Amino acid sequence: MSDLYDTDVVTWSKQQAAALRRRDMTAIDWPNIIEEIGPVGRAETDKVEELLTLAVTHKLKLLAGRSTRRRTIGALR
Repeated sequence: MSDLYDTDVVTWSKQQAAALRRRDMTAIDWPNIIEEIGPVGRAETDKVEELLTLAVTHKLKLLAGRSTRRRTIGALR
């Protein structure tokens, strides 16, 4: 089974999904399933962190822009 994982991961993943649906524990390529599933949670966490950082950055830029505009308007008066 590992040979298929190394040569055709798409076919391997379809076969693994089918085995999981059948609950055929003898057909599961456990070492490679673990390798594939392990990083999924980390990737999701990284994406959330990236989006939060982007949101905070935009908010800070917005607040900085408002502050600059207020100082500029105040100086003109």
